[in-house]
Amino acid sequence: MSSAPAMEDEAPPRQPTLLQKALASSAGSVITALVTTPLDVVKTRLQTGSPQAIPPVIIRQHQHDGSSSLATKKRHPGMRHKPTSQTWAMLTGHRCLTCGSVIKPAHICFGAEEFRGARRQAAQQPPRATASTMRALLQIGRAEGLRGLYSGLSPTLAMVVPQTVLYFSCYEAFKARLETAGLGQVAAPMAAGGSARVLAVVALAPLELVRTRMQGPRDSGGGGGAPRTLRAALSEAASGGGRALFTGLVPTLWRDVPFSVMYWAGYDTIRRALAARQRRGDGGGALLRRRSAAGDVMAHAFLGGVGAGALATVVTHPFDVVKTRQQLASAPAPPRGAAAATAAATAAPPAERMWPLARRIVQQEGYGALLAGLPARVAKVAPACAIMISSYEGAKHVFAGGAAA
Repeated sequence: MSSAPAMEDEAPPRQPTLLQKALASSAGSVITALVTTPLDVVKTRLQTGSPQAIPPVIIRQHQHDGSSSLATKKRHPGMRHKPTSQTWAMLTGHRCLTCGSVIKPAHICFGAEEFRGARRQAAQQPPRATASTMRALLQIGRAEGLRGLYSGLSPTLAMVVPQTVLYFSCYEAFKARLETAGLGQVAAPMAAGGSARVLAVVALAPLELVRTRMQGPRDSGGGGGAPRTLRAALSEAASGGGRALFTGLVPTLWRDVPFSVMYWAGYDTIRRALAARQRRGDGGGALLRRRSAAGDVMAHAFLGGVGAGALATVVTHPFDVVKTRQQLASAPAPPRGAAAATAAATAAPPAERMWPLARRIVQQEGYGALLAGLPARVAKVAPACAIMISSYEGAKHVFAGGAAA
């Protein structure tokens, strides 16, 4: 009696159409871009090693006589919780010669000369590679506002949907062909993901270059608007050849192709483990089993995306640092002065090759420089991967179920 319904339930659902796959792949891309762009800006600034990458925080500190004076406090060694040496020189006995108040253990008094000296010292020191992501986020927000935190948003929005659609469409097509050819359930996603990433990276490389330069500090040729940055890149390509628009492509491929290979391997492993645990009814599987089928798919995809994305981000991060340095180092010099504001950008130096640039960074700044901005990139990429893949898998499941019905 119940065999007919059971056979109907076991009928394989129809595969989503190409349009449905495109909608599924771009479902979370715009939201992800809006949420993670500030973290991308912080990551790019920390990777430059430029003294002006993270602006100093200017605070107003009230003195004991009711007046106020500006003080620069930038989180560098020697300026964290104690006065500078010039301030200590002004202290005699137990009273401050500047304000006359009794000196307490936490007393800091900034005079006019001390303020100027502290500001010069802060401006001359590059940010530490391990600088706090949240602190850098707040400093950029205070100094440059939302416009600074969302630098590069326009090229990001212009590239994220076509790149996502191209990537996931190629991934599904390659994966189906490779599985038909006999490749395993783990090897097929890895090979398909790496191949699809090559096409997506090459196709959108010029927009990636514009975005990185917009997010960089002004002293590194960044910080400009989208039209000015794009005009400078096109002028550079016209004078030096179209190859200039693909500056940073090699380290980008070294970053993104291994990332995709490791991501899909880790994602499928984690997702299959969660699905197997759910079928056994162990722990969290019992909780997930009470949800809808689409909820199960999205929950497994989200957890798999977070874990696999975080691991792949850590492994490939040094190539991201090299890519940022290469793209900003080859940027045209920013115009200086009123007369140069309307002039053409200064010719950019040729881009340094990837491996010599990486060796120079290690020799001059140490291995830690290759990890600059890592917390910001993990905070950006891991949830972005989770949102994208859960939206994609959930939408695919809904479309497939609707088609089958």
